[in-house]
Formats: sequence, C-alpha cells, structure tokens
Amino acid sequence: MANRYWVGGTESWDTTAGSKWSLTSGGSGGEAVPTSSDTVFFNAASGAVTVTIASGAICSTLTMTGFTGTLAFGSNSISCAGTGTVFAGATTFSVTGTPLINIIGTGVGTRAVNTGAVTEANSISFNVSAGTSQLSIVSGSRIRSLIFSGTSTGSFNAGTSAITIYGDLTFKAGMTITGGSGTKTFAATSGTQNITSPDGVAQLLNFPITFSGTATYKLQTDVNQGFGRSVTLSSGTLDLNGFGYVSDTFTIGAGTKNITFNGGTISDLSSGTFNNANPTGFTTTAGTGTGYISCAIINGGGSTYNCTLQVQNSVTVNGDNTFNDIANFAGASATVLFTAGTTNTFNNFNLLGSAGNLITIGSTTAGSTFTLSKSSGTVSGDYLSISDSVATGGATWYAGANSTNGGNNTGWTFTAPPGGTPIVISAGVTISGGVTIG
Repeated sequence: MANRYWVGGTESWDTTAGSKWSLTSGGSGGEAVPTSSDTVFFNAASGAVTVTIASGAICSTLTMTGFTGTLAFGSNSISCAGTGTVFAGATTFSVTGTPLINIIGTGVGTRAVNTGAVTEANSISFNVSAGTSQLSIVSGSRIRSLIFSGTSTGSFNAGTSAITIYGDLTFKAGMTITGGSGTKTFAATSGTQNITSPDGVAQLLNFPITFSGTATYKLQTDVNQGFGRSVTLSSGTLDLNGFGYVSDTFTIGAGTKNITFNGGTISDLSSGTFNNANPTGFTTTAGTGTGYISCAIINGGGSTYNCTLQVQNSVTVNGDNTFNDIANFAGASATVLFTAGTTNTFNNFNLLGSAGNLITIGSTTAGSTFTLSKSSGTVSGDYLSISDSVATGGATWYAGANSTNGGNNTGWTFTAPPGGTPIVISAGVTISGGVTIG
C-alpha cells in the first residue's frame, strides 16, 4: 500500500502512468498508476487543474482536502476498495458529468464517507456495490445519491449524522439499517428523488426525514420509520406512488409543498399525529387510485385533502377541513371525534359499521356540537353511534335503522333511507330470475 499524489496537471486519470503521480505532495511524478491498495490524494499542490476520470480509475481511499481543481467524471466513476474513511471531500473543488464513486471493498472494517458541505452541483453519488461491512456518512455531508447494490451485503449506520441528499436513496433488499437520531434531508431543487426501502414496512428507515427541496420525492417501496420517528414535508412534492408511508409524526412545515397520493397511504403505528402546522402553501393531489390518511390525530389545519380519511381504532380530527371521503375498516369497531365548533366537509361519507362493530361519531367536548357537511346526495350509514353532531350542507343524512342516537344531534334521520339499506352486489353475480349484474 502506498500514497499517490496527483501532480499531473490537466490530464486524465487513466491506466497510463506518465508523470501524473507522485509519492509525496507536490513531488516528482513518474510513479505507477494507483491500484486498489493505494491511497490517493488531490490537494492544493495538485493545482487548479481539470482531471478527467477515465474507465478503470481505482484506489483504496480518496482524499480531496485542499484541491481547487475539477474532477470531470463524464459517464465514468472512481472505485474505492479500502476501509475506514474511503472518501474525504472538500468544498474547494468542483465536479462535472455524472459524479459517481463505487465503494467496492470486501475487507474487514467499517467504511465512512465525509463529503463536507458541498453544493448540490458539486455533490457526488456513492454506490456501495460490494462488501459486508457497515457504511456511515459523516454528519454535515451532502451527497447526491446513496445506493446499495450488486453483491453488497453490508449495513447502513444512520447514527446521529445529519446529512443532505440531492439524489436517490436506494437500499438493497435484505440489508440492515441501524437507526439513529440524525436527520436525513432530501433537498434537490429539480427532478425526482426516488426512495427505496430494503423490505418495505418490514425494515425500518429508523431515522428522522425532512423534505425541503423543490423536487418530487417519489416512493418506490413502502416506507416505515418506526416508533418515535418523524417526517417533515416543508417544500416540494411527496409522491406516495401507490405505497404506504408510516411515521409516528408527519408534520407539514413552512414552504410550498404537496402530497400526491396516487393510491398511497399516510399512516401511523398506533397513536401518531398528522400535523398540518403550516397550511399556507400546502396542497394535495389525488392522482390515480384512492389515497388515504389514517392517523390517530389529524391536525388538519383547515386544508383540503383529496383522499379518504380512514378511521381505524380511534381518530381525532382537529380543524375545519375538507376530505374527499371518510370510511372505516370493515369488521372492526372504531371511534372518530371532531373538535367542538369545527366544520368538516366531505364529498362522500361512507362510515358503516356492522353487528357487534359499532362506529362511534362524537365531539371532543361532550355536549358541544361539531358540524359535518356534504353538499348533495344521500348519506346512508348503519351501526353508528352519533352524538353532538350537526349534519348539514344539502345532503340527506340517514344514520341507519341499527344506529344509536346519543343525543344533541341535528340533521340526522335514525332510519334506513327510503327503500331500505342498500345491498351491494358484485358484477357478474346472477340473482333471482336469471338476471346477471355486470
């Protein structure tokens, strides 16, 4: 193992030695091209030069401290085969092309990346494609993408490191993530950042997450942060892309932000909160399919939610909000409470219990009313227990023949709608008389 310092001026890091490499900083060139066992340095003595990365560039570790030039990657990459700090970056140099460093070491020992607080334009992607050891990113680092791929069976240590990601975060199926308190911030200013969890909800992304760029953050798998972890959407668009996002606390921060459901779900683990703390600039988009919010506490912030409010176990809804729909899980009792004095508006209203599985609708303050509004049509419920509710808006509200009037209600009729309780018959079913539906 030897040191290799770049002294070759504006040239290519390729398989030709020439006079590009020295054993010492600013020393005489003529040393051999670095191998997977050599430590490579670019520093102030290397000069403000442009080094073009050719195919096959490899080293053990790479240190950029003090370098003021440019690494021109093009479509090529640098491979680091060592352990310890495999990359030590600096804010003094720039990159062009599609910067990528492959971490390929199979030796024993942990691996670390320390980029420093580089700009988005000068960030570098890291692809862990081999090895069994743990990788950590030093706090304050800013990277483009972090990818685990290939034959890599190592782990990622989230730890206390607060890092910024400008590209994709892709974990490999079956790998292990060690949780920690350090926030991982997605901050790209354009394009799409893809997020892939190792095994969906089975493997926790057990660290805080913040979205604060102006890009689209798109789930490629289910994401589960686990108990005690939080996510903050301050700006940009979170595209659930048909997947579930599970977090103990989901906070809407300051900025222009959007949730696009595309059939996805935001939920908690049991008693979590969706907290729309900054409703200004917040919008939701239904996209394709039916999206859901299912959290124990919904601090709605007076926003419009183009999704279904899904009631599971016990839900408390705060604020004057608008939802596309409200529904419950079939075959289970549940309670939904609305803050006294508030009005929640629904385009559809589909709370429906069953024998032995009552759905309770009430106020957070017993004896003080809340308002449910639907502009038209007929609400047809059953097996509901309703108290302190003002039902209004233009729709006709039928609680159902098996529902309970808990008192202090206005606008509800505690019978089935005319014609009885609807029976849903699936397409393709033949009923009496040989009539086939669908």
